Amino acid sequence: MDSKRKFFYRYELDQTKLPDFFQGIIQVEQEGAIHSSRTYPGYPQWKLEKVKPKLWSNLEKTLLSRRSARKFQTEMLSCKTLSRLLFFSHGITGQNSRGPTPSSGDLQSLELYLAIFQTSWIDSGLYHYDRQGHYLSQIAKGANYNRWKQLIPSMVHFEGGSLLWILVGDGARITKKYGERGYRFLLLEAGHLMQNLCLLSTQENLVTLPLGGFFEEAVAKELHLPTSDVVLYVGVCGKN
Repeated sequence: MDSKRKFFYRYELDQTKLPDFFQGIIQVEQEGAIHSSRTYPGYPQWKLEKVKPKLWSNLEKTLLSRRSARKFQTEMLSCKTLSRLLFFSHGITGQNSRGPTPSSGDLQSLELYLAIFQTSWIDSGLYHYDRQGHYLSQIAKGANYNRWKQLIPSMVHFEGGSLLWILVGDGARITKKYGERGYRFLLLEAGHLMQNLCLLSTQENLVTLPLGGFFEEAVAKELHLPTSDVVLYVGVCGKN
């Protein structure tokens, strides 16, 4: 078993682990979600200033507005909107391929793929976002919604959606410099990129819902990824 498999195997999801995975979710939901914040009673406390709305920046308003959703429209995003989401979340905006997402060792090890379900100004299919050229490469024609529901069990918890974001890490690139710890860095970077997509979606009156339940190897095969790549994070985007 190679180092990638050793690191990820314990957490990977497949059909054999799915029943226990869902059972755990159901049990916690039946017990009720815990929303209370952690507190330290008895410790010294310092009061902070009350926030004044007139000082809120656009970023602050976006952070306050960001919410998940469970129902999405299926209409495809416009070319202009999708272009903005891609460029400002993962595009190259500086020297040495630097962009809005922090990159461990400046290696730029994250890749962003899309599954677009309906043909509109762009054909339904699987795509890779080319950061350098700011364009989408169609790597497979067609993206069947029901097929992707089989690969991503979390999709049973919502309806609709225009597209899927699929965040992938280049394991070979990052482990060459950091060894197995590089996989931890990939997970952190994926969180940064998904947050960018969530906030930008909010600004565009859209919703990006991050998903954690997906069959890693099956998704990788669907995208024809190199064996050194790892599927890190998936999200659905659309108007609710």
